[in-house]
Amino acid sequence: MNFRHFRSRIAAWATFGLVATSLVALTPAANANGGGYVPTSYGFDRASPDVKSMLIKDGERATIYSQHFLRADYGWPAALRSVFTRSALTQTRASVSGLTVENDTKWRYWQGGGDDENCSIFVESANLKISSQNRCINNMYVTDQVSISNESGSSKTLVTNADSQVLKVGKRNISNASGSQRNLYAYVESSASSSVTLVDGETYVSANFRLCVNEDLVVGNDELTFEATWSHNANSLASEDIEVSYYDNESNLRTTYLVPEDNPYDQEILMSLRPNEANQTVGTHIATVDLVKGGNSVLEECPEPATEPGWPTINTVDGDGPQATTTSRSMPDDKFTGSNWDRYGVYADGYGGVFHSGVSNDEGAGTVTLVQLAASGPQNSYNGTGGRTLRSDSDGYFDIARYGAAGANQFTLVPRSKGSWEYTTSTMAGANPVTRTLTKSTLAKLCQRGFSFSWMSAISTPTVNPTVLVGCSDRRSYRQVLVSIVNNVPTVVTRFGAPTKTRPCVGVALGSNSAATGTDVALTAYAVTSAVASNGYCTRGDVAVSQRSITSLTAAGGVTTNILDSSPWTEPGEPFYVELAPDSTSGNWVGITFTEIEDFTGTPENLFTMTGSEITEGSSINLDNSTDFGFRPQYNIVSKVTSGQWLISIDSGDMWHDGESIVRTTVASVNTSNGNVTNGDVIELSGFGFYSSRTRGAFSGNGPNGTTYFAMTGVDTYSTTTWAP
Repeated sequence: MNFRHFRSRIAAWATFGLVATSLVALTPAANANGGGYVPTSYGFDRASPDVKSMLIKDGERATIYSQHFLRADYGWPAALRSVFTRSALTQTRASVSGLTVENDTKWRYWQGGGDDENCSIFVESANLKISSQNRCINNMYVTDQVSISNESGSSKTLVTNADSQVLKVGKRNISNASGSQRNLYAYVESSASSSVTLVDGETYVSANFRLCVNEDLVVGNDELTFEATWSHNANSLASEDIEVSYYDNESNLRTTYLVPEDNPYDQEILMSLRPNEANQTVGTHIATVDLVKGGNSVLEECPEPATEPGWPTINTVDGDGPQATTTSRSMPDDKFTGSNWDRYGVYADGYGGVFHSGVSNDEGAGTVTLVQLAASGPQNSYNGTGGRTLRSDSDGYFDIARYGAAGANQFTLVPRSKGSWEYTTSTMAGANPVTRTLTKSTLAKLCQRGFSFSWMSAISTPTVNPTVLVGCSDRRSYRQVLVSIVNNVPTVVTRFGAPTKTRPCVGVALGSNSAATGTDVALTAYAVTSAVASNGYCTRGDVAVSQRSITSLTAAGGVTTNILDSSPWTEPGEPFYVELAPDSTSGNWVGITFTEIEDFTGTPENLFTMTGSEITEGSSINLDNSTDFGFRPQYNIVSKVTSGQWLISIDSGDMWHDGESIVRTTVASVNTSNGNVTNGDVIELSGFGFYSSRTRGAFSGNGPNGTTYFAMTGVDTYSTTTWAP
């Protein structure tokens, strides 16, 4: 299996376990070391098709993790150069014989934060050394994780061994002193039971369940009831001694489950079950939970998370709008043939094609293999040989874009050590890319005084030189900077917005015209400076706006910014965000506004046109609901066909049906006179393995060439689907 996917899932569960139990007092008892040491928590995650209990049967595997937590009252800030370390992760943490630690599955990370929201760390390492950069942290936890398998020939029960781990700060031990509180969490992947055993000194136990609802047995707005049992040392607890809870999508604590009104696919619920405090004592605990309607269970077996990723099949459902043609294709000459990378990605190149990447290793900096795919087929001329390789950063990150007339050139960005970034340039067909380094001090100068450099991303646009977007922040404000890189020298083109203490939010929407040359507008930006929204985030909506502006950048590098005197929007408040695509006239753009519906998702609201100095709002959008695109579809303005017809792309993202992930996508026609949307042929991809990153597709981007969808269908094959207006 791909361990990275499994590992990431465990880390996410660890967070859930802590959140789900946050209503329980976790204050540590006094200990001999004088405070600051919050107790150890243990977790077991058993990924098995048979989810009857926490017993690890012969031939099965499980993951065990433990966490130590240091609170703010430990005595922060910690001394410079002091070292946080931990004893080796060993099998003794689970006092069970016959379990085998799987190779290369041990993992440790340190995570923490401070009073300043910009102060945080996340480090994968054996030890953590306090430096001037991370000294601002005042709380931190360290997590150890390992996967084990049972090869003993018989079932095994997991029993904690709380004293097997010691956390050290510098040369001073902070051990599990007598009387300190310890916690244990179990995670089970269905409506079956979990069995765990507390040992002396442990005073908390909780079982967390992942439940999957059979959509054939429920309808929208059904209120389902949890039925739970808990036994302690073979004695059943009364229902009032058991606490059942889960958090809905809006973070509300609930004790029953309300089926969403539009419930076409499986519902997945993460919920917790625990005995009351009086029954959280040493001994064996067994828990079960069910979800019922009218006295009958409505659960089905959840998909197996350890399933190897699979490649999808593609099915076409006829629509009334643009018609689709799907063609199967092969990867460029032998670049991916027979390769089975750990991670895959598909990125729109801004010129009607995509870059496709494969990363060859899981941990640390990876070797990335890149190919370039066009709507007409694989580009065997890319990089002179049909592909190229580069090194990502330690998290597997890199960014790539095209620039120059018709996108004749390419450049990549990769963050490196000590705050520097590496960037590489070449022609699309060039076999000898040139690599240079942007130092930390050079990047810091791109941000105005009082702001610090945070990140940068590559932009595909036909400017003469590479163009990047840079993020800068201080303790209260955040702004974005457009930068051009000329002969290894990054130069500020413009700083978007005008953030202040009371208006700290700056949002930027970008549009690129791939056909631009010379004095044609290659890139446009609509920027808004506003106050924080009522939800505490910079999400637009009904907020106080202090400035709106439109910036135009020509292919030759000329830049013009116009400040708008008043709001162009007829409805109160600023749109949640906007999408832009080029019109047939240079400097003119078409677009759609989005309104926030819930949980940071947006839905199309209005059409609009934009020049370099003004925005004119058009018709309200009426979506075609003949096809369900799930909870979080992504809509993008693609192009203007005629003054009366525009095109938008719709991508469902992951949806669930009978425990299987599916993706639906289409290109729809928009009537500009009345805003009516007509879906085109719908492409449905199915047959994915669980938690697979390598089988997702992508549209080729906005603009006239943006109506092609690329989907990976095998190790060395892909498909292109193109919609005709």
